[in-house]
Order: sequence, then structure tokens, then C-alpha cells
Amino acid sequence: MNNEPKQPVSPLDDQGCHGEFAAHQRRIREVLKIESPQSAVFSLTGYSVETISKTEAASIILNYEWLGNMGRATHFVGLVLPLRKLHGVACFGYGPAGKIRDLIGSPALCLERGACVHYAPSNSASFLINHACKLIYRLTGIELFFAYADPMAGEYGGVYQAAGWQYLGQGLDGRKGRKHRFFVLPPGADPNNPASWRTTRDLRRQARTLSFDEARKLGWTISRRDAKHLYVTHVGRHRHRWRKSLKTLPYPSPRPELKLHPRRN
Repeated sequence: MNNEPKQPVSPLDDQGCHGEFAAHQRRIREVLKIESPQSAVFSLTGYSVETISKTEAASIILNYEWLGNMGRATHFVGLVLPLRKLHGVACFGYGPAGKIRDLIGSPALCLERGACVHYAPSNSASFLINHACKLIYRLTGIELFFAYADPMAGEYGGVYQAAGWQYLGQGLDGRKGRKHRFFVLPPGADPNNPASWRTTRDLRRQARTLSFDEARKLGWTISRRDAKHLYVTHVGRHRHRWRKSLKTLPYPSPRPELKLHPRRN
């Protein structure tokens, strides 16, 4: 298993290598293809999807995942070849606080972390996501799942689209969507560590609520960014009825800025 450290990527820069928009994990994979080359696997034949330990999951998540930590996940599923060769990980937990379950139903689990090694088959992520959800459903009885794609990491949810998940929009808080929101960085925190950035809720948790101007004077950094995309799925018996009752939106484009500046012939 590759243990090379991730290259630092600024959380304020949503441009990929050479100025092109690219998801964080794609950039990491491209770096590792050069620094730690492995023969690519071209078929999912022989793979199994099974539960693994948190320690096993960390061997991939800490190297590839945008946030660089395990979060609060409690269920771990791996894409495994014979002899316990781990090529992908999906980590499930309760997820962030909010009103998501008012939208999609309850109980529901969040796909909090996920990644595949750079030499796994090209369709590994969507294959693992769908089979992992079905496995967790069989183990726990929970049939609803949701996940976020963070534009700050260059994500728009391509793997969830490939897996056939439903799209609910950006920045949902209850039933209101916010395409942009503010994040804050505490004084002295590392701006290149995505986990250092907090929601504005942290300003309300101080001795007294801080305005943006007050926070800046105390050394906080305030940044406006695109809100996360929200995807959901149902793998249970009544999934077709659930989908009909859900208000969904068309999938977002991977590069929406191209629609604003179409290529001229």
C-alpha cells in the first residue's frame, strides 16, 4: 500500500494542476502515478466488497481523501482483491448535523469518506459506492444514504452521478439551497489544511458572537466559497416509491464556467 504523503493543496484554490479544474483525488492520483507507479488494474473481476477495520480504511483515506482525516465514520467497507489487497474504501457515519433527514427520511447514513488507489479500475468508485451501501443495508437495515461533493476540492459528484444517485442541490439547509456560504479559519490555523476551515457557527461559539469584522481584527480569516453538492440514494425495497416522492434536480456540470464562456468556432 502506498504511504506517500499528500501534496499540499490550498483550500482557497479550486484550480487543478496547470490551471485546469480537477478534483483533489484526481490530482493526488496523478502525482502518485509518477512517484509510486503501479500496474493499473483494468477489470473489477475478482474484487469483493466487504467490511474492513478502521485501521485498514485509514491506510487509503489518509493518503487520498481531501480532508485528510477519518471523520466520525463508524462503518468501513473495502474494495478487496484476494490476499487482502485493499484498493478502495467507503466510510459511513451519522454525518453532519442538519435537516437532511427531514428531506430524505430517517434513519439515514452519510458516506463521510471514500477513495480508491490510483491503480484501481476506472469505474471502481461507483462500483464500490453502490455495493457498499447495499452491504451496509444488509448489516444494519438502514436503506437511505447521503453524501456531499465539495467544490472547494474540485468535486461536483461525478462518482455519485455514475452510481445513479439523486441530486438535491447545493448548500441545503432544511429546504433552502445556498450556492455560496462563508467559512472561517481560526487564528494561527493552517490554511492549507482543509480540516482547519470551520463553519460560521464557530463565531457564535466564542465568549460572545463575533461579527466578520470583529473576527478579522482578532486574526480570523473569512472566505466565501461554493456550497457543497448533495446526493442521496435509497437501496431498500421501496426505493422506487421514494424516488417518485423526492424533489430532485438535474446533475450539475463538472465545469459550469464553460457554459458562461462557450468555445467559439
